[in-house]
Amino acid sequence: MASTAYPGYPLTSYRAGHKVPAFAPPAPHPPDGTCFSHHTSGNMQLSVTGKQLDVGDALRHHAEINLAASIAKYFEGAIEGNVVFSREAHMYRADIFVHVGHGIEIQGQGEANDPYPAFDMALEHAAKQLRRHKRKLRSHHREQSSQGQD
Repeated sequence: MASTAYPGYPLTSYRAGHKVPAFAPPAPHPPDGTCFSHHTSGNMQLSVTGKQLDVGDALRHHAEINLAASIAKYFEGAIEGNVVFSREAHMYRADIFVHVGHGIEIQGQGEANDPYPAFDMALEHAAKQLRRHKRKLRSHHREQSSQGQD
């Protein structure tokens, strides 16, 4: 199914609750200064927001692609992911919140002089938590299966 406004592009992502082409131009920003992007990556819903900060298309794309790839590396059925960029004095801050599954919530924070390294730092923290949780699940599963064989 192709869009008439954007011929050749399938309607695959959601922005502000409306189905739009995956490569559609961003919606206009609200007048209060917040910038919000929301789209579906597989089954996981991703949102990238900025508090009193305009999150450009390149930064939004960087955050969406890298967060989705990092989560998919460890868990396939993630439910929701949120990235919030803010500026505090001369530093940029990135906060990542990922709801991976029932009772599994991962958070990561990062601060740097530029929003890209701040996001990358926050993503490293979140990925480390995902990796540790996955290892914990695997080792627990091995313990249960070895006890069952005894």
